[in-house]
Amino acid sequence: MNRRITRVILAAIAVSSAARANAATPGDRCTPEQRKGVDAYYAAVRVAAGTPGDPMYVPYPFPTSDVRIIADVVYQLRDILGRDAKLPASQKRVLAGISNQTLRYTVTRVEDWTDQACGSIFPAEWDYQIELFDVNLAQKIAVAVVSNTGMFEGAQYAKPGQTAPTLAGLSAAARRRVDLVKPETARYIRAEGTVRCDMFFPCVALDGASMDATVIYVPTEQAFYSLAHGQPLLSAATELNSAEGLSALRAKLGPRERVITVDPTSLAVLERIELQ
Repeated sequence: MNRRITRVILAAIAVSSAARANAATPGDRCTPEQRKGVDAYYAAVRVAAGTPGDPMYVPYPFPTSDVRIIADVVYQLRDILGRDAKLPASQKRVLAGISNQTLRYTVTRVEDWTDQACGSIFPAEWDYQIELFDVNLAQKIAVAVVSNTGMFEGAQYAKPGQTAPTLAGLSAAARRRVDLVKPETARYIRAEGTVRCDMFFPCVALDGASMDATVIYVPTEQAFYSLAHGQPLLSAATELNSAEGLSALRAKLGPRERVITVDPTSLAVLERIELQ
């Protein structure tokens, strides 16, 4: 395992050993004990910022601009990929693009609706997804994700000759259906449940004052779901922490129903809708 990643895991375990599940406190999605662990992790990131070469070092901890977010991800990709002498071709071209300055980057903020927000390892209250485009090929070749701390969370690489889908790449039909909803806000979200809304393929939450429900678009299904406001919530800990719990939950759902986390501890039911 890469030295940077190993050090980050050990630090996360050490600083957040007190984190455990309790009812969330007002104004914070994390419990008081979880918040202690998250804050301790944040402190460790800030301390490392003064020591270039430290495995937890990033140039700009808690970046607030695209320029700083990109600087953090470029620094970490160069560090991680540069240590491996036997990189696959998909990663070699990313490293070459960084070295030759032939990459273009786009940054998108992704809200985190999972327990990762208060997690004992790699707490991430939100993510930044960075898409990497090769300017010579005029195509996306990778996507990387860093947390709100600027720390690297993961990356996916397109094989040479393969064009990776872009985050903004909704089909024309999907865009027309979104227009029917007339949302006032559109947020990318990372969530768990029985729909795929992960850090590489986030879903889109559509909201507006005239809407009586949040509409969730799931790109991997090219499907829309309604998230009714004010519905009773299920316990994510009970339903998601075992294969038996998830299997039992699936058995209770109708053919057009799914579930999704709406905060670190709660699940809500989605109903598939057709937007014509």
